[in-house]
Amino acid sequence: MVEFNTRGSVLNGLYEYLEKTADPDQLARALETLPAELRAELGKCKHVGWYPAAYFSDLNNAIAALGSNEREVYDHVVGGGTQIATNALNSFMRLMLRMLTPSMFAGKLPDLWRRDNAFGSFEIVELYKHSAKARMEGAPVDHISIAAIGYVKTALQAITGTDVRVKCHGWSVETPRPEVATYDIDWSGV
Repeated sequence: MVEFNTRGSVLNGLYEYLEKTADPDQLARALETLPAELRAELGKCKHVGWYPAAYFSDLNNAIAALGSNEREVYDHVVGGGTQIATNALNSFMRLMLRMLTPSMFAGKLPDLWRRDNAFGSFEIVELYKHSAKARMEGAPVDHISIAAIGYVKTALQAITGTDVRVKCHGWSVETPRPEVATYDIDWSGV
């Protein structure tokens, strides 16, 4: 049987977002929805340790539950991805970003995916000077396609110092785990 896993740094970032964003009552309700094994790990996952991908899904769903409509769900889940990237920018990614152009970083996204996730794929389909098209496939995690927006956007903004637009096709509240999600990524500063 194939095991799907994700890095502890991902889970720590999602939990940090949940703690910062949810009011005390929301946080208590969110924690009640999580499996006991995950609750025992919250805030202390080993950064490079492997954990069940189901935990990623559980935390994304807890974050999504903070929203009362599709826009709020989207914004919260993107916020979780932003927190994951922010933590990475303050650790392993800091030096890497100094050496890479935005196009080079975009080309490295599949490697970063494989570094942090032992499931599915994130591939760059087309790469240009100021934009890229990407595809996520086979990710068994609810709302991961939207969390990826926060990650990609935050990292590229750190490189460019300008606004970055990332649009995802395939996700909705009714389809939180699309088999395939596609992305339009633009760092032209428009």
